[in-house]
Amino acid sequence: MQKILIFILGLSFVFSSCNKFLDKKPSDFIAPDNYYKTPQELNRALTGVYDILGRSELYGTSIPIDFNIGTDEAYSSIVGATGLLVNQFDPSNPIINNLWNSLYVGIDRANLLLEKLDGSNADSATKSVTRGEALFLRAYYHFVLVSHFGDVPLKLTSTKSVINVSQARVSSTTIYEQITNDMNEAEGRVKSATEVKTGGHISKSAVRGILARVYLYWSGYPLYANKYDQVLKWAQLVNQNAEHSLNPDYRQIFINYAQDKYDIKESIWEVEFYFPGANTYTEGSRIGNINGVQCTNLDTGYSYGQMNGTAKLFNSYGGTVASTLDNRRDWVMANYKLTGTSPIRVPITGGALFDRNAAKWRREYEPYAAKDKNSTNQNVPLLRYADVLLMIAEADNELNGPQNLGISAINAVRERAYKSISGATILNGGSGYTSVPTVSIVGNGTGATATATISAGKVTAINVTYAGYGYQSQPAITISGGGGTGATANAVLANAIDADVTVAQVADKNTFRAVIQDERMRELCFEGHRRLDLIRWGNYVQFMNNYAFDTQNASPIAAIAGKNVAARNVLLPIPSAELSVNKLAIQNPGY
Repeated sequence: MQKILIFILGLSFVFSSCNKFLDKKPSDFIAPDNYYKTPQELNRALTGVYDILGRSELYGTSIPIDFNIGTDEAYSSIVGATGLLVNQFDPSNPIINNLWNSLYVGIDRANLLLEKLDGSNADSATKSVTRGEALFLRAYYHFVLVSHFGDVPLKLTSTKSVINVSQARVSSTTIYEQITNDMNEAEGRVKSATEVKTGGHISKSAVRGILARVYLYWSGYPLYANKYDQVLKWAQLVNQNAEHSLNPDYRQIFINYAQDKYDIKESIWEVEFYFPGANTYTEGSRIGNINGVQCTNLDTGYSYGQMNGTAKLFNSYGGTVASTLDNRRDWVMANYKLTGTSPIRVPITGGALFDRNAAKWRREYEPYAAKDKNSTNQNVPLLRYADVLLMIAEADNELNGPQNLGISAINAVRERAYKSISGATILNGGSGYTSVPTVSIVGNGTGATATATISAGKVTAINVTYAGYGYQSQPAITISGGGGTGATANAVLANAIDADVTVAQVADKNTFRAVIQDERMRELCFEGHRRLDLIRWGNYVQFMNNYAFDTQNASPIAAIAGKNVAARNVLLPIPSAELSVNKLAIQNPGY
């Protein structure tokens, strides 16, 4: 993301001496009235609106980590953790205060740009696209506010005074109406994903997908506005667009984020970071640094490994502790530790379900040689095509119950995840085997392992011990050693029957709803969705309390956040700093 241009309103100072007045204006400041004139200045101003997304209190750290770590999919491994990490916070919490402030700074920047746009000498097409992006970002920042705080002040003009700052909160319904109005206009102005070419800028697909999410949240707790027809409308516009499809390899999505590679087919909108080491211009995040595989080696990529997946998340993928056909599991939760100065991978074996680091963002894939200890260049997804498919499944189920549209959408997500080895078929048992031979699986995937069973000198079975991931076609199986010859076998790939939802899972609306909710956790874990998903489904407090009860014996540290959740935690508190200056502000219940 480019450097932001900070606009400062200059003050006029009047000095009095010997009946003379000196009116001196600073020569190194640019007043807003003198800016926003050229296309370049509009672009810089728009960059300043985008820049808010990358702040640490938004997607640089807090939303995907601090606000999501204390859920039933993740927990903080820090002994004695406090604050947001374990759902202990009050109106004085600095992260909450900074979130609130940054969102309104972004809104103010967008408003100022919108107000000055007509005075620019840019051509009408540039003005129109700029207006669309600024409107969308203003709406998106209001969306983050209403989904975290509930009723909030609606701000549609730039700040003109630092004195008259009191503004009452308006109803969440009014906020949602304005958000959707702004986004609807933006959708008609911004460019297509193909024209934009990157996930870091708003495209029509990004607007449509986020509109679907806005209507999805509006349809849930606490408003229950039943806007599922709009969710389906906007998500289907993305789904029917040939510009987008699932990346065939789930892992590659996140390797791309580490390597600054765009994939607009899957990653429709993302927050960009740039941190190649010591450089004049950098803007890094803590993604992969806090929520990565623990590693103390700077060349590999330093990570504190302070975010672990839960046993609930681990078990949701099915299979055994050793292996599952769902190859997302061992990518999102590392099945190894990085140890030593080299470092080396040490496999995690057995039942250590609470000892697996969140591992979607792996620093070992960063291309830069000089990696910073505390900052990374890893991008963060705000909208993936898989999320669009899951929104289609959810909205269609709420409108019509389990139907082909929703079932096909969720199956597409699941089938992408089952690119693994489900077994092997003996073609020829060979002869002369006096000891168990070695089995090797080589193909266009990674990690699958197997062992052989022999009887009467023949190979009688190939037992897959680890299903691996990323297999797009059948790999080769090689059987060697053991004193014999001639044994051959074929690998069996997991298929749609293994991946697709079962008849029992689509028996009725309620059953399929639970399946969709679990699938969202499996697919989108650690991307900042789980807490808000649980809230809009109306089961945040219940799920977290139940999770703590189920977890406290196996891992007391993982249960802390769930124990602390109460009704008041459904909304964040209005920051005390806001209450001190905004005399019309009213605190949320329970704080």
